[in-house]
Amino acid sequence: MGARPRADALARALLELLPPLAARELIPWSGHYRRSPASLCEDVVQDVMLKLFAERGRVLRAWDPDRGLTLRGFLRRVVRFHVLQLFRSSVKNPWRDRLTDDHLEVAGEDSDAILHQLWLWEVRDLLLAEESEHGRALYMGLFVEHRSAEEVGEQHNMTRDAVYQWRSRFKRRAGRLLADEQQAVPRGTT
Repeated sequence: MGARPRADALARALLELLPPLAARELIPWSGHYRRSPASLCEDVVQDVMLKLFAERGRVLRAWDPDRGLTLRGFLRRVVRFHVLQLFRSSVKNPWRDRLTDDHLEVAGEDSDAILHQLWLWEVRDLLLAEESEHGRALYMGLFVEHRSAEEVGEQHNMTRDAVYQWRSRFKRRAGRLLADEQQAVPRGTT
């Protein structure tokens, strides 16, 4: 099988995997903006396909199954990153009240940002895999839900100082792992 038929087969396979992932990532945003996720799902899939194949497939080639992430998991992260990028900016947000041509972007423009974010998520996942269930719950409360140390401590029967100590240890471990991973990654891939 030549390169062109393989690329076509890969594109068709990805086009089957991406729509449900895009719809799932759009659901929370659709509730917030009171819009149907279906109205944006096709656009997200097209944008993600462009990002995956831009620069001769740079983002897609960054997936390494030996690191424990399935293709579906990798695609979910790319879709999540794209959706976050869309709604983070009032200029790019497709569901803001007034649309202008300013939200159009060149495909592949932010592939370095995607790869960097994927790398950070991988490091985070390594850290959380080493955490106990209690540690993962603390992480969720502090870093994902952005709750105060007092609130998290109250929920988990801990003092505020104990929560701060856990957070400090977690950040130190993250810093060490990021430094170790950075040294292991060849130049030009992050």
